[in-house]
Amino acid sequence: MRYLFLILLLLIPNYAFASEEQRIIYLQHNALRNEKIQNGNFRIYSDKELIEDAQKWANYLAKNYKTEHKNIAPHSNSFQTQSHSLYNENQWENIAWWKPSMSLNRAFILWAEEEKNYYPQENKCRGVCGHYTQIVREKSKFVWCAQAQSKNNYGQWVVCRYSPAGNYVNKKPYQHQQNFSNPLYAKIILSIENIEKLSKKWKKINKQLEKLFIKFDSNKDKEKLLKYQEKISPIYNKIIKKKKLSINDYIVIQLYYRVQLELYGK
Repeated sequence: MRYLFLILLLLIPNYAFASEEQRIIYLQHNALRNEKIQNGNFRIYSDKELIEDAQKWANYLAKNYKTEHKNIAPHSNSFQTQSHSLYNENQWENIAWWKPSMSLNRAFILWAEEEKNYYPQENKCRGVCGHYTQIVREKSKFVWCAQAQSKNNYGQWVVCRYSPAGNYVNKKPYQHQQNFSNPLYAKIILSIENIEKLSKKWKKINKQLEKLFIKFDSNKDKEKLLKYQEKISPIYNKIIKKKKLSINDYIVIQLYYRVQLELYGK
């Protein structure tokens, strides 16, 4: 029992989010990925390198990127490459800027909306879709997002770093479309209005959910999971008819979604 407890401790993410917004954008990434990829959850990166690199690049852009640079891509492998050592070939990045401010939530939605420009059968973009393909890139396993206020044009920078790198134009972001999909959950997670209603309790609740689902094995605990699904399904079906959602409704939706993934998404 002692050894099992130690293993669980190692599996539970051990790096705290700096803000509720960071936690939400992490959940947003996973909701969108799990519609496309089997078991697509990003893991919280416990190695500080990715975390520090995302913030360093946001800070660098905030200090150095000016109006006269508007025709230069703000990526670390394009902008002022001789002046910094902040490019990391093992990472890639999504970047957003807006004046006067750009929130993490809004940045994610702008990137996610590019899905309409991506045609998976042809693996082609008709318009901009590179931010979207980075989010759903199957081989990327880790993400961290950071913000910085511009010193030069009063805008806000958002940088999300992903690892391992590999968002190449000629490579499909994922090989096989996930059979299980929950568009309702994604729609709820993507809504700024609903996200802002999440209480501070979410941090505690999400940790409890992580602990709960670490213990489950899809095959070994299938009977238990089916019973869980039987209990939660009628509550979930009532919730989806509501126009406004409480924090308890979000908990049920998250539980339902995770149970579905355990049963059908792995």
